[in-house]
Amino acid sequence: MIAARIKQRLESDVVRLPNVGPLIGKNVEIIVIEDEDGGKTEAPPRRRRVPGLAKGIIKTGPDIDAPLPDGVVEDFYK
Repeated sequence: MIAARIKQRLESDVVRLPNVGPLIGKNVEIIVIEDEDGGKTEAPPRRRRVPGLAKGIIKTGPDIDAPLPDGVVEDFYK
């Protein structure tokens, strides 16, 4: 039997489980229990944003600063 305990703060309904590769294709039981400390566990540190990381990858047209059509602006404020 393989067992794993993973404590993490849920940010969405998608949970990524590390090191479960050997269990893929097998029947498993997954139990979710709320942590008793009221969710006071620390969230993992976020990676720092690196400015310019996508430089040269993203291309924009010459009209990037042109005003949007009225229909698009109206839909945006609905």
